[in-house]
Amino acid sequence: MPAPSGCRPGNAARRSRVGFGFRRGRGRQNGVVRRSKQFQTANILDVFVNPPDENFMSNNLKPAVIVMRHFNDLPNDPSLWPGPYCYNMPNGPPIEIPWRRLAKDGIEASLNYGVVLQNLIQNLKLCPVSRVLTQDPRSKDKTQNPFDTIYPFLFNLRLQDFTLLPSGSNLLSTRHDALLPDDGHSTLICWDKQTLWGDHSFDSSLFLGKMRRGSNPSLDMAPLKAPQKGSQGIYVFTNYKNNDDKFDLEIYPTFTDLAGEGPQPTKGLC
Repeated sequence: MPAPSGCRPGNAARRSRVGFGFRRGRGRQNGVVRRSKQFQTANILDVFVNPPDENFMSNNLKPAVIVMRHFNDLPNDPSLWPGPYCYNMPNGPPIEIPWRRLAKDGIEASLNYGVVLQNLIQNLKLCPVSRVLTQDPRSKDKTQNPFDTIYPFLFNLRLQDFTLLPSGSNLLSTRHDALLPDDGHSTLICWDKQTLWGDHSFDSSLFLGKMRRGSNPSLDMAPLKAPQKGSQGIYVFTNYKNNDDKFDLEIYPTFTDLAGEGPQPTKGLC
């Protein structure tokens, strides 16, 4: 993929390149976003909390691969949220998972991100997201947290290019030049710490390390699980180049606000 100079209107990919693709629909979320002191220290207060300009599509926008760790979760015992749960996908078949493992504040953080993440993407002058990659949540042997984390976002945006990958090794083996759907759209990836960063310390052979060009910014600190407060929240990779197969990286803080309404699954079989 050649290094794009900016977003141009184009057709987003309609089918996933690997894994299981679905067509998506829209929901509504009414959570209130409040100003937070952490955004002042990052010098990006307006980027995080102000609604985007409706005329955000321009040649100055960049396609990006946006990466997050799944949100705050329960211990390994999922007995607090026994399933099954059915996630309605208006433009495709529903997805059934055996149980939920996000904690209550992790679920409420996902509802908040379902709205404010899109504002951040637009105000950072990134191309709109049209593709999502995350872990397949349907097996009891795999984590459901990454899918549950981004469900409100992908539902709200009617995303049509949605891929469930069976394992972290599938994400790590995906070619970097195939991550972006085209030069007019961005990709959102949500996964666990072990695949993105490492189990106990940073491993440069894992996803974040493989994607980053050079050694800055530092990846010594582990990615956080929202709504935990901290600087290691949202990883934005831009300016892909074929000659080194890398991206430039910028890291933004987590959002700590919670929301109580938005697209959620129903309990029971699909």
